[in-house]
Amino acid sequence: MLSDRRERAQMCARSSFLFRGFAVVSPAERCSAEIAHLCYVCNDLATHTDPNFRRTHMEDRLTRILELLKANELPVTWKAIIGEARGAESPEYDDSAWDEGWRHLATKRWATAWLRASVPASPLLSEPISGRFVIGGHLTVWVNGMKLGEGFEPTISLPVPALMANGLKIAVKSEEGGLSSEMLKLILFQSPRLRQVKTLRRSLDFVMQWRAAQPGNAAAINDVLARYVAAVDPDAAPEVFLAKVVEANELLRQLDPLAKQYTVHIVPHSHVDLSWGWDFSETKRIARALFDQALRIMEVDPAYTFAQDQPPMYVHLEDSATEKAIARRVKEGRWDIPGATFSEPESFMPGGESWVRHLLYTKRYFKQRFGKEISLHWAPDNFSGHANTLPQIWKLCGINAFVFGNWYQAPHGGQFLWEGLDGTRVFAHYMTSHYDSAQMIEQDKVIRNVCEHMKATTIPACMLLDGDDLTPPWPGSPQGIENLRALAAFPKIEFSTPHRFFSSVDTAADGLRVVQGEFISTTDHRHNNVGAYSTFAEVKLRNRRSEWGLRTLEAMATLAMRDGGIYPTKHAARAWRLTLFNQMHDIFPGTAIFEAYEEAYKRYDEVDSICSIGTNAVANVLASTINTKGDGIPVVLFNTLGWDRNDPAEILLTEPHSYCDGFEVRDGNGRPVPAQTLSTDIGTFDKTNKNFRLLVQPDGIPAMGYKTVWLHPAHRDERVFSSMVGADRLTLDNDFVRVTINPRTGWVSQLFDKRLNRNVLPDGKEACAIEGQGDVGNPWHLCPEGPVRWMNQTVRTEVVEDGDVRAAIRVTTTWHRSTFVQEFRITRTSPRVEVHTTIDCHEANFTMKALIPVALPADAPWTCEVPWGAVQRPIPDNDRATQTWMDVSNGQWGLSVLNNGRYGHSRRADGTMTVTLLRTTVAHKSQDQSDEGRHEFTYALLPHLGNWTEAATVREAHMLNAPIITTREIPHEGARPDTHSMIRIGAPNIVLAALKKAEDNDDWVLHLYETTGAATDVTITFDRPVVEAYDTDLMEWNRGVRLNMEGGTVRRSFRPWEIAGIRIRLG
Repeated sequence: MLSDRRERAQMCARSSFLFRGFAVVSPAERCSAEIAHLCYVCNDLATHTDPNFRRTHMEDRLTRILELLKANELPVTWKAIIGEARGAESPEYDDSAWDEGWRHLATKRWATAWLRASVPASPLLSEPISGRFVIGGHLTVWVNGMKLGEGFEPTISLPVPALMANGLKIAVKSEEGGLSSEMLKLILFQSPRLRQVKTLRRSLDFVMQWRAAQPGNAAAINDVLARYVAAVDPDAAPEVFLAKVVEANELLRQLDPLAKQYTVHIVPHSHVDLSWGWDFSETKRIARALFDQALRIMEVDPAYTFAQDQPPMYVHLEDSATEKAIARRVKEGRWDIPGATFSEPESFMPGGESWVRHLLYTKRYFKQRFGKEISLHWAPDNFSGHANTLPQIWKLCGINAFVFGNWYQAPHGGQFLWEGLDGTRVFAHYMTSHYDSAQMIEQDKVIRNVCEHMKATTIPACMLLDGDDLTPPWPGSPQGIENLRALAAFPKIEFSTPHRFFSSVDTAADGLRVVQGEFISTTDHRHNNVGAYSTFAEVKLRNRRSEWGLRTLEAMATLAMRDGGIYPTKHAARAWRLTLFNQMHDIFPGTAIFEAYEEAYKRYDEVDSICSIGTNAVANVLASTINTKGDGIPVVLFNTLGWDRNDPAEILLTEPHSYCDGFEVRDGNGRPVPAQTLSTDIGTFDKTNKNFRLLVQPDGIPAMGYKTVWLHPAHRDERVFSSMVGADRLTLDNDFVRVTINPRTGWVSQLFDKRLNRNVLPDGKEACAIEGQGDVGNPWHLCPEGPVRWMNQTVRTEVVEDGDVRAAIRVTTTWHRSTFVQEFRITRTSPRVEVHTTIDCHEANFTMKALIPVALPADAPWTCEVPWGAVQRPIPDNDRATQTWMDVSNGQWGLSVLNNGRYGHSRRADGTMTVTLLRTTVAHKSQDQSDEGRHEFTYALLPHLGNWTEAATVREAHMLNAPIITTREIPHEGARPDTHSMIRIGAPNIVLAALKKAEDNDDWVLHLYETTGAATDVTITFDRPVVEAYDTDLMEWNRGVRLNMEGGTVRRSFRPWEIAGIRIRLG
């Protein structure tokens, strides 16, 4: 029955020839064909009661209609080649060997290049069509072998009869040209009929995607689509088909009021990396051009908006006409500053205090310059993910929402609530198409991304970004908005800003998904982004040194303010800004060009200088107030952590040649202090002097305080505490551990914990083995392939230290062209085994890891430190960004691994922990290896009883990163005793992360956090009476509750994992 009806309909629509599904019929036959079609469709749908049949039938016809319309939109597939290609203008030319697409040509230049494209037959396009070719260079354009245009950006008229009948072959020759990343999107074909076909197809396409995205509206949409299908015959003649689609398009307009309940916020922007494939001087030039272009479009279109973040993009324009124009647009609400970070940083590797300074300096800068309050975090291009402590840090800095890109294993599309480690929630907008989701208002991309957001959330709005890497604001965007508004049914669409979008939606709406945990990079082998934790390892090391150096400088400078010390406000802020600049998401991960790192190292050099000079200056101020009278040379040892320390301090001093060969060291009570001379060398400038490196280890350097010791010259360096630490060629021994080195491999064959009475390594496995493997990835992606190599072709061991304080065995191994030195060190008072590592690397495309197996089940919990918190991670896992430590424990005992500047850590299926030491990979836009050369760093093994919280792993890791500061004094009277604590934190799980001067007065500001997930009451003790103490946000703008005070103590309760700012005024 069905076939009979179809045959009758087709007989009425017989044609002289068929062309891509369109029947070309005489006018007399057209009416009969339409009547027959309507009868067939209506009768067919009416006589079949099976809903599956009706639905399938409707979907088939809708698909055919869409395909026919799309086939007549001049879909172009390009092929390209650089170089001469004789005869390539001919339609018969064989271009099968040419590269598909054109992206491989982006950013390149050439003397000659050819591009060819095939355009399928398009019988609907019966009107004249022009084509404008906006490609680089002098162009010559051929169509079907005929030369139709020549020059720069030529415009041609396409041969319409040939296009309708058989399609076209287009060939373009470019001389002395080049392509930007977007140029081939700017081959513009124009005609009223072409625009009509595209609008009709997109109207139907949106409605169909909308139906799938919002099932709640499917019934209403299906009712309209059923009538649409009944009105359009895809087998009709081209003109008949097009006319019926135009008529049916009016049916779709019935859905427009429903569609308009949803709002699409289009945000023009340009993603500008402060330094990636260029240096910062180029960035400044680009910034001015981008800003001027955006301002010009705003003059033309009063609805146009623009968004741009990062203070370095604005600083060089201060007080210029451009800045003043921007200020006016900011005041109008049309120019937005979407992010509150200094440089769009990599998110996992910066420490907690770095995050605070990003927000503090950036929010204050834009508030001062433009009166703009920023309330969201902008992370469109972060590679590695986000730690789950960030929601709390952001909230404490006035950040309530954030935008992030699609590099992660996170819910795709739409909005949700992200719940942090402590339970804090922020509203999150996850971009479906990176930061180009509405670039140049490309309508098909906009439609797709709108529907992706509809599918993912119940919120009736979404935000799409009009822009891409370095793209200037697009003057055609306003027309693009109008084109979308012309669709038969489409949501309300408008230019907007990120802040406007977030203020328009209910960020606490019922039904929003709540997502917990950290956002991590994809685990795809080829595109995992975890290589960024280790590429350009020197940047990672120097970032850590800068963060901790600035912490030390600010803490000591704050303490010295009471004694007349001048707080280095400008210098410290500058050093922080230089550090924050280098945390930018291409510099810090190691994905920028070499020139960017030359600039970055200069910034780090300046930070080192500020920290060194500043810390020495404030140490001298503090030391001048201490009573250092006594025999010998007084040296003050400063502890900037919130607990007492017993770890060694290194002293460097110069003495006359004939004066001594070593030193005895005593404390203020005259008791001997363990000490040993590390090295003695002749002074560089004064040949009569010796430079001594002396290691001392007094008991109990007080919390956030100091201890004074006196050095007494001696003619030999005798051991006084010989039974407490020692070494022979293959063994290190103290009261806690015994470390045995395998002479054949040079690795740790046994790590025996005397408290546990067991080897913490599995039988037959060794720790600190350096594993090498080929790496076929790039600066972003860690992709090990090929055989595993062990970096120990030759092995040499020697005892290099054996004194009262420390014992050390140096193991030197070689492999291929590289040398590896691991110096294993233990001290008298700790089970910590430090591995001071020096690598002279000359391998290409190679990843090197230190392996640390542990004799615990492979599923024993693996915990890693993240900024101001810790997270338990799945096993096995790829490299994950880790701050200063990771740990495997079973509750009875465990093993922690500490580091002073290595971020890539993993846990394998067999339970082995790894630390990625180096990656050599071809640097961005270079043929040179990223990490070839000398590297020096330290990691450490910490066997322990109980779990990591009982072992004080956090404290041990922080002591590794915050060395004791020493300053030599002269004997003098002083108001302070020789040993003294100025601040003491009275709970082992509360860490004083920062001590600084307040931004707006001389109050003290403390940043603290709870480290173990336990509710805690803590008493903070100061050495002077406390006049005022209250909570403050981390911006230091909003005053919180007043804290309990009594004398010199302040009491506060902490929730599990809570971060807090406290503002103090002392008497």
